[in-house]
Order: sequence, then C-alpha cells, then structure tokens
Amino acid sequence: MFRAIAGFLLVCGLAAAQTAEFEVVSLKPSPPATSPVGSLFRFNGGPGTADPKNIHYRNIPVAMLITDAYEVTSADVVGPDWARVVDMRADRDKYDIDAKVPPGTTKEQLRLMMRKLLEDRFGIQVHREKKEVPAYALTVAKGGPKIQPAPDVPPDVPEAKVDVAVRGEDGFPKTPPGYSGLFVTVTPGHTRIKFIRFSMEQFAKWTRTNSRRPGIDRTGMAGVYSFYLDFANEIGARPMDAGDADRGPEFAVAVEKQLGLKLVSDKTEIEQLIIDHIERVPSGN
Repeated sequence: MFRAIAGFLLVCGLAAAQTAEFEVVSLKPSPPATSPVGSLFRFNGGPGTADPKNIHYRNIPVAMLITDAYEVTSADVVGPDWARVVDMRADRDKYDIDAKVPPGTTKEQLRLMMRKLLEDRFGIQVHREKKEVPAYALTVAKGGPKIQPAPDVPPDVPEAKVDVAVRGEDGFPKTPPGYSGLFVTVTPGHTRIKFIRFSMEQFAKWTRTNSRRPGIDRTGMAGVYSFYLDFANEIGARPMDAGDADRGPEFAVAVEKQLGLKLVSDKTEIEQLIIDHIERVPSGN
C-alpha cells in the first residue's frame, strides 16, 4: 500500500513539474546596444538566489535560452545558426525577460518552464539523435595539476543561496560553503570564470563551450575543485594577436598553464538536439 501511494505521489510530482508555467511573463526584444559591454547578457533571480520568485534576463540570445532549457551545449544543437550560436555583437535574436516563478520551483522545473515558453512563443519543436564525433579528453598535463580539491562540506549545511549583489574581493558574488556552480565576467579581450566545487567530469563537459568538441574526463582526479580560468575572447572585435597584452591566452593554453590540465584529441558518442521547427519572430505577450 505504501509503495502504491509513494508511486502515485511521484507521478503527480512529475506531472506537476512538466506542466509548470511562469505565473506572469514578459518577453521583449532587447534594445540595440550602445557599446560592446552593453551587449553582454545579464540575469538574476530564480531558484537558489536571493530572489527565487522572479527572474530578470537582459540581452539573452535565443540560442542561450535553448541550451539552458534543454541542458545542451551550443555545439550539440543542430538547426539555424541564429538559434544555436551566441553572437553577443548582434542586436537581433536577443531578449529581455521578466517572469514570476511559482513558489518552491526547483532549477529542473525552471528548465521545463523555459521549454514551455520556447514552445509557446517561438513554436520550437525538437528531437534528439546520437552520433560519434571528435572529442577532447581532459588529462593531467606534464608537471601535474595546479589546482587543489575543495574542502569537504558538512552534510547538515542548509541549501546554499547566493545574493549576486554582494561581491567578494575577487569581484565575483560571495558564496556560502555548500554552493557549487560558476560565475562569469566578460570584458573586451578577456573571459574570466570562477568555478566553485566542480568535479573534473563537470569541467570536462563544460570545456565544450569553448573547445567546440565534447569533453571527456581522463584526469583520474576525484573530488571537487574551486578555481579561476582567464582566457581570450573576441568581444569588441579585437584582432587575434597573441602578443596583445590586453588579451587573455587562448583557451587550451589557459587550461594547461593555469590549471595544469591538458586537452587531447579523442572520440566519443554524443546526443544532439535537432531543431525541427522554430519561429524567428516570437508571438506577442
């Protein structure tokens, strides 16, 4: 009897999560940027923050909404360029979103709600396919890793929440002991990221964002790590000049020199998100 009740409650919980929607939502095209920095995306609020009942996105590309909602990297998306490639210098296909989130919404439920928003406003239709592709294996570089495991967190630490308005000396938001995730700052020539309590498997998967290939963890490094990574970007259309003192190092070079890790060519099977249909102009509020 208990199992039957538990199963019924689980099914009800999943159904509620899959049908969850924003209570109120406003989605509007972002105004044209007046500077390279002004074109950068910004977001705050939502589950796990100091304002869990609201989200506020600015200059969010449709491509970023898709990768976050379906938990894929842009390289795993097959479809129109404007719906899979984030071009921060473009004025089109970026939106300001303000929405009210139902109390108690989890991060996974928020992703489902964003999928519903994409379906309702952009008419998106997708399916998934598996394919073998070139990859990069994350390995330990000669000389060993330059990062240390993060301290253990007591099991009774409450759920970690972050107020992004409170910054530490490093310029990133202060985080409580149990927090895990990442923060990004982008300026012309530099992308600087703070990784907090990341496993090497998580970091290997994340490298795809910049290496354009899936990442496989072959470091053999257990536990979680907190570290910084600073590498070059093309914000502001700066020339790719390795001697430019205002630029960070290229991504693979930064991983090796700053972290003591290395990306080596390999192969793996991935699951691609295929966009069967999407409208470039969303329906009105």
